[in-house]
Amino acid sequence: MKRIGKYILAASLAAVGCNAMAQGLNSGYFVEDYKFRHNMNPAFDNEQNYVSLPALGNINVRTQGNFGLGDVLFDNPRYGVDSDKKKTTFMNPYISTSDALSGFASGTNRINADVDITLLSAGFKAFGGYNTISIDSRTNVGTSLPYSLFEFAKNTGNKTYKMDDINVHAQSFVQLAFGHSHKIDDKLRVGGKLKVLLGVARGDVQITNLRADLAGENKWTMSGKAEANISMKGFAYQQEEKEYKQEGKGTYRYVNDIDMTDRA
Repeated sequence: MKRIGKYILAASLAAVGCNAMAQGLNSGYFVEDYKFRHNMNPAFDNEQNYVSLPALGNINVRTQGNFGLGDVLFDNPRYGVDSDKKKTTFMNPYISTSDALSGFASGTNRINADVDITLLSAGFKAFGGYNTISIDSRTNVGTSLPYSLFEFAKNTGNKTYKMDDINVHAQSFVQLAFGHSHKIDDKLRVGGKLKVLLGVARGDVQITNLRADLAGENKWTMSGKAEANISMKGFAYQQEEKEYKQEGKGTYRYVNDIDMTDRA
């Protein structure tokens, strides 16, 4: 049962954890001739023309929330004793419950991430000013997790856990941007961008009334209602029909897999 709690939590945090590859550097706004300052202010230009390498030119990740990576990862108290790993999760049994859960809010815990990967970008002087063209892959992820979910994952005991609502939202799109910067005089420069957004995928997952009843002497039960709304080309649910174990109850259908076949 404790593994189930870990799997639920891991699934909820997966979208956030995979985005820890870089940090958004808004300080680049103040760096002279930083090639991508036009992303923050289209009036900026560069002294030289440039072309970025596909998917390697610029990566930005911005995160915000009421808990962070330091609340999930801890120094491993067993490092150098019987483990060669310096870091461990808050679910490590050698980390006290009070320390492990101290970074999470007693109500709802939220974290959001925006990932912007420049697939191709170029800047050049022409048309009386400085011009930019870019193709970016952008992803926005947001999660809402109750405190009781972390408590359940950390300190599974013989009691009933009510984990309320768990929400995960993600959307991904491709952005085409065309920018132009024009110098008016020595003290004034103006610029603008035209952006075209092409949707790639969108998903909303909501788990309501999640309840883990571990107080029973003969059995442990988990119940709840899960709803997923996915919009993506080629995505489809696979369903299977089964009979209820009780005779005379009939049959029911349930989702047992997904199909990612491109039907175009």
